[in-house]
Amino acid sequence: GIVVAQINEAKSHPNADKLGVYQVDNGKKVQQVVAGDKTLKVGDKVAYIAPGLIVPATFYDEQPIKLKKVSLRGEDSNGMLGSARELDFGDEHGGVLKLDTDKPAGTTLIEAYDLDDRIIEVENKTLTHRPDCFGMIGFAREVAGIQDLKFTSPKWLTDATKIKGDGSLKLNVKNEIQKECPTYLAVAIRDVKIQDSPVQLMSYLNRLDIRPINNVVDMTNYYMLMTGQPLHAFDYDKVQGKEITVRYPKKGEKLTLLDNKQIELGDSEITICDSKGPIALGGVMGGAESEVSDKTKNIIIECANFDMYSIRATSMKHGIFSDAATRFMRGQSPELSEKVLAEVLSHLKDYGKGKIASNIEGQTTNLKPEEIFVDFAKINELLGTDMPTDEQKRRLNNVELEISSNKIIAPYWRRDLHIWQDIAEEVGRLSGFDNIVATTPMRSINAVDLDELEILKQKLRQILVSAGANEILTYSGVSLNLMERVNLRVEPLYRIRNSLSPELEFMRASLLPTLLSKVHLNHRRGYGEFALFEIGKTHRKKDVGKDLLPVEYERLGFVFSADKKTSRDKYQGAAYYQAMVYLEYILQTFSVEGCTYEKEEGSAISYVNGLFTSSRRAKVMVEGKALGVIGEFTERARTGLKLPEFCSGFELDVAVLGKVSGNVNRYIPLPRFPGSEHDVTLMTDYKVSFAELSRQLHDHLLRKDLRIIVTPTDVYQKNDHSKSRNITFRLSIVNTQKTMSTTQVNAIVDNAVGKLETNLGVKRI
Repeated sequence: GIVVAQINEAKSHPNADKLGVYQVDNGKKVQQVVAGDKTLKVGDKVAYIAPGLIVPATFYDEQPIKLKKVSLRGEDSNGMLGSARELDFGDEHGGVLKLDTDKPAGTTLIEAYDLDDRIIEVENKTLTHRPDCFGMIGFAREVAGIQDLKFTSPKWLTDATKIKGDGSLKLNVKNEIQKECPTYLAVAIRDVKIQDSPVQLMSYLNRLDIRPINNVVDMTNYYMLMTGQPLHAFDYDKVQGKEITVRYPKKGEKLTLLDNKQIELGDSEITICDSKGPIALGGVMGGAESEVSDKTKNIIIECANFDMYSIRATSMKHGIFSDAATRFMRGQSPELSEKVLAEVLSHLKDYGKGKIASNIEGQTTNLKPEEIFVDFAKINELLGTDMPTDEQKRRLNNVELEISSNKIIAPYWRRDLHIWQDIAEEVGRLSGFDNIVATTPMRSINAVDLDELEILKQKLRQILVSAGANEILTYSGVSLNLMERVNLRVEPLYRIRNSLSPELEFMRASLLPTLLSKVHLNHRRGYGEFALFEIGKTHRKKDVGKDLLPVEYERLGFVFSADKKTSRDKYQGAAYYQAMVYLEYILQTFSVEGCTYEKEEGSAISYVNGLFTSSRRAKVMVEGKALGVIGEFTERARTGLKLPEFCSGFELDVAVLGKVSGNVNRYIPLPRFPGSEHDVTLMTDYKVSFAELSRQLHDHLLRKDLRIIVTPTDVYQKNDHSKSRNITFRLSIVNTQKTMSTTQVNAIVDNAVGKLETNLGVKRI
């Protein structure tokens, strides 16, 4: 309902200094309107919003503003004369928007400025590898191809016009990093008049979520939206030395951006500088010191191309996702810059009335056209279609792919086409993948045999599940917070630059931290005791293979935990031994012999150094190989993750376990004769290791006709400072040939203990 209206009479409000009273012709009759703008003159055209209509800018508000006839300081006002902000054409609200249309009064605003169009919202992720589709022309070409219509690009997009200036303004351009900036072009423009853009242009930009600013900035944004090629304008008189240098920043250089945010520039960030220092962050955002303002008289227009990976890194580091950065990150063609800049310069009369005052300075990069040889029969074979060659060529030609026999030349804006399979994708996509009848390929499918490692992992899972443990699956990433809570360092870990979340910032070197993070949660849910395990991959910075890629370790992590009540009622002794029960069960099932537990201070298995308490940890050794580590967790780890005191675990190298496991399970028949059990308590020096004592006791008892099982039942040490401790063993002795008397059993035990007293200085109690 908003219409173009013409001012027939203008006068000041008799009772208000800032208000004007206007007689407005809306095409049907003359209405009086009071406006907060006294600059309107007879003959000016304005947008008239009649009583009963909604102010466009408030249309989607919870309470839209619906106009009605009012009296302002004694003068009737029938409706409103809209500002750019009220009409939703821009942000300017300092006065009524003066329309520049030649349409007569009474013409609807929709008709005057082509507002009855359709806006298509496109999900950019579907176009990530198609930089040409980030411009209107490229997207129109794509739509034409899908509709099987021939598209022809504007001539200026294929043949750039050579532009020369009158030399009235000096401008020097130097590019020191041509690899990261393959094309950099700039030109000086003099006698520019900074003003509002034509209303039509303002409406176009606003429809595409671009805020209109002034005619120069709006012009650069318009051509960016049209072609996908960003441009930038500097105030010429603010550029020191009248020179532009593209370079890396010097140490400590800073830049204040257009949004007034000050940043410190990184070593490898593309920086646009004048003789004094940085004036823009290349491809991302301009600087505030060289910004175009209402007082600007001369400008420099920049049109360049930047390395997509460099722009992405810079944008992510500073958290700046500008429209320019969004397009440069997709990999715009370096050949596009020259053509777009030439087109802009040919329309200066429409944008600021400036004059070209210098030649186009800088350099451009022209890439060799991509030539792709295609067998069109193979395209049908790949797609599963029988499309005639002529139809394939027609569809490719519709999107301006040049075809000569079986050779296809991709235009410079199609940087995603390299091999014949890319052409096949074009054919299938333009003809419609939905139109291709899906058929199952005729081929035999044989099951793939599992490799030894997968079989080993399956067996591990079966063993632990049968023992009552529960398998969990966690992410391979860990957070700095988690590592600090379990007393582990992150320096040995790989840091992921673009992690899914801060909780997954580092690649784990151990499975135990994430396993431990689940313990408190399960206790809180009411489980008094449980065993958790995970089989997964780990990485460490220092371990790199011959192929220079990080080595992947396959590990088994295990944790047993019981709350205070459960551990008091069901378990005696240290939690260490409960983890050991599960570990011994694994070793026994895999027929691993000769396993020893050695003192481990953290040097051999450094990736868990700081997680296990030093007095209750051991290195698990088999055949001279480090199989893993077992122990109880430090006070800091227990406190950080709210773990109960009765909590222990181990971590094993699955590959090493596979190497030391026995090939067959040894069958031992049940004894024919009764055996006997004998408890013996030995007092030892605290320096004598349990492993050595247990091994020698077993060896001194062992005979060909005897089957011996040595089981520790009790360890007693008066206090931490005591120089001795008592260890009780239960000896199970069975003779495979006869029934032994008590005297014979005692003699065997006494003989073994006597040797221990001699070798290790133990004392029998």
